Amino acid sequence: MKKLNDDRLEYTVGLERSTGDSKLFKERAQAVGEKLRQAQEDLAFSVKRMGDVDKEAHRGELYAQKNNERIEKLRGQYSQLQSEIASLSESIANYEMATGEHRKQVLDAFRDLSEIKENLGSISAKKEYINERIAEMDG
Repeated sequence: MKKLNDDRLEYTVGLERSTGDSKLFKERAQAVGEKLRQAQEDLAFSVKRMGDVDKEAHRGELYAQKNNERIEKLRGQYSQLQSEIASLSESIANYEMATGEHRKQVLDAFRDLSEIKENLGSISAKKEYINERIAEMDG
């Protein structure tokens, strides 16, 4: 009977040990399962975030492409405006030259008119002098 009691005690202790080991394995399995679930959540978040980053990168590329198109358009407008400015500058220079020449011609004409007026005064004085001399000779 003692042997039976010892066997039963050994069996009970073994069962308790097995139950303890089973609980330990169960807790470890739950911990690993929790870590796995957390890792899966982190992976899902990372995949979503990578998708968001890809969308942002694509949007940035589209924005850069649009800006490059605008830059090229503005360069074309800039070149066109430079051509127009050069043309206008040439026209202004020609106008200023023509105006300067016209001004010179007008000033020359005024000078000529002034000289003619002086000459008329001188001729008029000479005419009076000659008329006086003729009158003296006739008289």
